[in-house]
Amino acid sequence: MPLPQPRAALYARISQAVEDVDKTANQLDRLRLAAAQAGYSVAAEFEDDDISAYGGKRQRPGWNGLLAAIDAGQVSVVMATAPDRFTRGSAVELEAFKVLCARNGVTLHTLTMGVQDPKDPASAAVMSIMDTLGGLEVAIKTARQHARISDDVRNGVSPATRRVFGYESVKGRAGDIRESEAALIRDAVKFILASGTAYAVAQQWRAAGVKTTLGSDWNSGTVRRTLLRPRLAGWLTHKGALVSQTLPAIISQEDHEAVVSLLTDPSRRPKPGPKEAALLSGIMRCRCGGTMVRNSYRGKYICTVDTSRTKGDRTGPLQSIRLEVADAVVEDAFLEMAADGALEAPQGDDDLREVQAELDANSRAQDAAQDVLMDPDIRDKSRAKRRVVELEAARVALEERRDAYIARRAQGSAFDEYLTHFQAGWTDDAAADAAAYDRASAAWMALPMDKRRDIIRGAFDISLGDRWGVERVIVERRVA
Repeated sequence: MPLPQPRAALYARISQAVEDVDKTANQLDRLRLAAAQAGYSVAAEFEDDDISAYGGKRQRPGWNGLLAAIDAGQVSVVMATAPDRFTRGSAVELEAFKVLCARNGVTLHTLTMGVQDPKDPASAAVMSIMDTLGGLEVAIKTARQHARISDDVRNGVSPATRRVFGYESVKGRAGDIRESEAALIRDAVKFILASGTAYAVAQQWRAAGVKTTLGSDWNSGTVRRTLLRPRLAGWLTHKGALVSQTLPAIISQEDHEAVVSLLTDPSRRPKPGPKEAALLSGIMRCRCGGTMVRNSYRGKYICTVDTSRTKGDRTGPLQSIRLEVADAVVEDAFLEMAADGALEAPQGDDDLREVQAELDANSRAQDAAQDVLMDPDIRDKSRAKRRVVELEAARVALEERRDAYIARRAQGSAFDEYLTHFQAGWTDDAAADAAAYDRASAAWMALPMDKRRDIIRGAFDISLGDRWGVERVIVERRVA
């Protein structure tokens, strides 16, 4: 009875997909021929195109598939054109590969080294030596490349290996100016210096069908990085340092310095964190008890609770009200109260300190009750459980009081500032009073949004009722 043919997995890899490098398809052709001559049946083929194995630093999908096939016992022989197709300069990755093959009874067959058994000490030693030599070859090649780049820089030649937008590429090096792209860059610089934005430039270039050198669409980031390049002013750079101003320049040094100053100005960059909130977002409550938040797309405050309840089921109401309607009602209520002298800035923090002390005591009491619940020597824990429930309810009430005090205190300097403007020039004369009211309204609008929100949060309880129009907004003075 003839013996079954060994099942072989073929693995091909190249580090760079360039013309002068053997293709994975060519490697697989040679491996299929060698497998047939050796009497193997090809069970699977794996390849990694344009992926380096040096140092084991990059993910290789084909390599991972090969390891999975070995671990599953699907193959008994692994073939490659040379040992450095498996690993290169990575002792850890090679050792794991040898252990996996030895555990599953898999031998290695390469076209340059023949058959090797990872369980055999001599074969394992040869594999380690070949991996080390492969890593050394890569290191030497890298050192030569760095030396060549340093020589080029000293001779005033750009080390760029990829075409730079605005320039031609000559045998892998940045060459002369490409006028069609240079004209776009000059126009973009003029636009930025005239208070334009990188985002607007990206929009213009996308609308015109202009692509980056990688063939992708422009965005504000890629435009910004392009215009910040010192090369546009003729500078040769190496490792982030300016070397010499010997390259063809697209724009003048003065224009480049000016555009760099604008694009790196912190005040022009988007500020991190959440954007400015609407006046009542998170402050106004819905009649269902939920919180009303701004929906920028609709221009409304909507109830988050109703939104979640009606998602996929439109039988329930979606409570909402337009931003300008709700804001106007609350601002009018505030101005009327301020005009009557009915509002005062909060004074002192005694109440807040008292509530915080009670919260601290509550926390200690909860810890003590939890210790009782965790004590294995105490069998009857019903009293401790009731105590935990009572303390938790008290904590919630205390936190509500604390938040109310914090909201009142947050009015602080903003409220004092507002009253200073509002009451200036206030007299018993109706005409003068009207002028003062106008000044007060202007002062209110001049306050930053966060200050206005602090004042509203501390002064009022605001809710959305079940009526129509402006009558839906219920504004109640917060009791001190």
